Amino acid sequence: MNHKKKVKKIFLISLAILIISLISEYIVDYYKLYYKFETDILQALFFFPLFLVILSTVLFFTREQVFRSWLRFAKWYLPIAAILILISSDTGGGLFIGFGGGYDREGMIWFTAGLFLIISLLLIATKSWKLRGK
Repeated sequence: MNHKKKVKKIFLISLAILIISLISEYIVDYYKLYYKFETDILQALFFFPLFLVILSTVLFFTREQVFRSWLRFAKWYLPIAAILILISSDTGGGLFIGFGGGYDREGMIWFTAGLFLIISLLLIATKSWKLRGK
């Protein structure tokens, strides 16, 4: 499959998840269904697809080698980020399983999503710059 088709697929799937998360968040707010775990998961289902929509827009205009490099990174990073989010404490003051003074789940979502965006943009920029002359 052409890399532009894969980028379009990532874009459309991410956009669909983003829209579903926004609708779900509206329903949770409207009916006052505040369960900490579910709202945290909705937050993760908002930030990661939002950043994937942004990144896929950028990746659409890059070479296939840049896309492949980013995809290798994303295949490793996203499952690790999901595990870190799921095992982090749902209340503050716990490092993953409740000991120490680490991130709560919301903080871990912000941290992992932001780190994903920054690393992805740096990876895309450096790989594109290296391939510019070729």
